[in-house]
Amino acid sequence: MLVAVSTSLLRSLCVVDAALTLAQCGFRTVELNYAGLLRCSDGVPEAVSRLRRAVSRGEVSVLSIHAPYTYVVKNLGLWNCSSPERLAGVYWSLIAPIVEAAEPRMIVVHPMHVKAVANPEEFTLTFLELLRDWALASGTILAVENLVRGEEPWSDVGRVAELARSIGAGVCLDVGHANYARQGIPEAAEHLLRHGLLVSMHLHDNDGSADQHLPPFTGAVEWRRLFAVLKSYGYRGPGVIEAGCSEPMAKCLNWLSLLRALKPFLKELRVP
Repeated sequence: MLVAVSTSLLRSLCVVDAALTLAQCGFRTVELNYAGLLRCSDGVPEAVSRLRRAVSRGEVSVLSIHAPYTYVVKNLGLWNCSSPERLAGVYWSLIAPIVEAAEPRMIVVHPMHVKAVANPEEFTLTFLELLRDWALASGTILAVENLVRGEEPWSDVGRVAELARSIGAGVCLDVGHANYARQGIPEAAEHLLRHGLLVSMHLHDNDGSADQHLPPFTGAVEWRRLFAVLKSYGYRGPGVIEAGCSEPMAKCLNWLSLLRALKPFLKELRVP
């Protein structure tokens, strides 16, 4: 399995600085979390320019971009867009410069459930169809992620799979979300693999009480059974470690050291 790390591991840093730090510590392939762009003190245009230079010089390789999720969209004042076309247009305008600069393989998106509209699921479908078209035009693929409990209906991996299949997108199986949502993770992975929908995974752990974004093998996820399923299907796609750490930085760097030790096990789909 191709192992990458999300810039959310260094959550307090600007996304570009986080990516370069991860690369210098042995994780050259990264997923950029859009929320980290909002922490760049030099402003978004300059941060995107720095990112472009880093990618062109080969200092870092961007596997994927995690597009803005619900709380980021709300904080940016986009939640009250009157139509899915309006929301999708503004949403894409935010991530398009990063896509152009970073040249990612895929864009990971949350299927946001806008309850205030008359038909939330139809709203979501139209929103994602537009993003799919723009992603394909930019040379990337769209990966729809399963959410956590309370964000119905998209915490159900089966429903996310059907949504992705209906629009010709892939699925990013978020293992931590599935564990918190009481989904059978090995069974969910097998379903996605059987239908050719699994294009990436977010690898993090929790004890089932909250979406804690802990490093793999430090919570209650059934990693051994999940890896057995992945091996049986010959999965060689990406797995993005999406442990989330804020300050103090010493804790985050300790997690980074732990993940360096875990990387060979994840790559070979083995449990330490």
